[in-house]
Amino acid sequence: MTGLPYEQTSVSIARTSNGLITHYADYWNPLALTASADAQQQSNPISAATL
Repeated sequence: MTGLPYEQTSVSIARTSNGLITHYADYWNPLALTASADAQQQSNPISAATL
């Protein structure tokens, strides 16, 4: 979307029982995405409106 580098730290947790996945959760930081969008707006405010 922005063409700028984007770095995200995340963790996934899977619980299993008897060989089956019983629970799956994925956690990530939405503020990293916001920071990337903010950087795009600062570098090119006209095209940022299309985000």
